[in-house]
Amino acid sequence: MKLACADFAWPLLPHADVLRLIRMLEIDALDLGVFAARSHIRPEIVRQDIALWAGVLRERIAQAGLELADVFVQNALDFATLAPNHPDAAQRDASLALFLDMLELARLLERTPGLTLTLDYTHFTYVGIPDAEIEPLVPYARHVQGRGARKGRLQTRFQDNAIDYGRLLRRLQETGYAGYFAIEYVWTAWQRTSARRSCCATSSGRRWPGRRTRHQRRALRLSRSPRKRHGAPVVDLGNLG
Repeated sequence: MKLACADFAWPLLPHADVLRLIRMLEIDALDLGVFAARSHIRPEIVRQDIALWAGVLRERIAQAGLELADVFVQNALDFATLAPNHPDAAQRDASLALFLDMLELARLLERTPGLTLTLDYTHFTYVGIPDAEIEPLVPYARHVQGRGARKGRLQTRFQDNAIDYGRLLRRLQETGYAGYFAIEYVWTAWQRTSARRSCCATSSGRRWPGRRTRHQRRALRLSRSPRKRHGAPVVDLGNLG
C-alpha cells in the first residue's frame, strides 16, 4: 500500500507549490481535484481545451516528482446541480457530457485502464451507514481515501472519528490491495456557505469566507508574491479565475 495526498487540501497556495509540498512530505502520489468553480483545476476551464490541460498537468505532476493516483471530479458547488439522476433531462444530459469530458481528461492522463472504484468511507459515515455495510465494496477498490468522520460530519478531528481504519486496513491487506491510500483532510468551510458565496481562494487571491486566521493571511500574502520562473513559459494552473 502506498500514500497519496489531495491537492485541494491547500486551496490558498498556487497549484505548483501544492504539488511540491506534497512531495516534500515524502508522499509519492497526487489525488487531483477537478471541482466546478472552486478548485485549482476546474472543469469549466479544462473543457475549453482538454488536450492542452492534460499536457500541462502531466508536465506539472512529473516536475514535482509525483505519480497521479486519482482524478476526483465534482460537477457543481451543490449536490443537486448536474446530478446524474436529476429530474430535468437537460441537467442529466449536461452531467453526462461533463462526465465524458472528464473521462477523456483521465484517459489523456493515463488513469483509465481497468476503471474500478475510489472508496471513501466518510461519505457513507456522514449519512449513518456503518463500516460493516461499506466493507463489501473493498474488493472493488482501486483507490482509497481517508480522514476522520462521523454521522452528520464529513470531516472530524481524529479523536471524534467513527471509522475503524484499523479494520479497513486489515481488510485491504486481506484482499491484496496494492493501490494508494490518500490522506484527504481538506478545507470544508464551503459546505457551510451558500453557492453564491462559496469559493476557494487560490493564487488569484479571491476571498476566504469568514474571518481569516493568521496562517490564512500569510498564505494569501505568499500566494500573491511574484515568483521568478526560469526556462520556457509555463501555464499557471493556480490562476484559473
